[in-house]
Amino acid sequence: MSKHILYGYGGRVSSNNPVALVDTQQNEWNKIAGEISFSLEPDLDKLATLISKNAKILDYGCGYGRITSELRARGYGCLTGVDTSIEMIRRGLKHYPTLDLRYIDSHEILADIGKFDVILFCAVLTCIPIKAQRLKIVESAYESLNEGGIIYCVEFHRSENILYSSTGTFTASFNVAMKHFVPTEIAEELSLFDEISHFVTEAATVSGAKTHAIHYFGKKR
Repeated sequence: MSKHILYGYGGRVSSNNPVALVDTQQNEWNKIAGEISFSLEPDLDKLATLISKNAKILDYGCGYGRITSELRARGYGCLTGVDTSIEMIRRGLKHYPTLDLRYIDSHEILADIGKFDVILFCAVLTCIPIKAQRLKIVESAYESLNEGGIIYCVEFHRSENILYSSTGTFTASFNVAMKHFVPTEIAEELSLFDEISHFVTEAATVSGAKTHAIHYFGKKR
């Protein structure tokens, strides 16, 4: 894999302007929505040991509905996917017209979407390079879960093949600012929840390079 480093978020947006960065991120995702194929795989077998088939599930940052579709195929019937890229949602609805995929213009989960038994983050925090924004999303997820609800977060582990900034951020080859983690960072950022378990597995990047992923299961207190 070629090495990329993020300096001042690609020189386009300063970290003291998180709103502008969010807008920039959305624009970049919209540009590549029709061609990118995501590769990070959640452990849906493990998830199945914690929830029932009638659980109300939110796939937050669903992209084009890849994981939402996999959950539907496994027999889960109460599914909602949301994403801040309108072009990703359009692509998803074209390929999976029966799925409930929705565009949201804010990273926060809106109250009118309702409460959920499970919220899934698959490379969601990876795509938010500013910590304050990530913590807002986590807090919003906490408030959107029913009592005892489950959060399942799958994020990319830091890799020796990528040259990171001091905070673990970099610019991907498709011009999107990203963040990779070590397990302690995930535990810290999800500290609102009681940890059920976490583990690291092999994974692949969008470009096909071998790497690792951190899987975190937590429960609302």
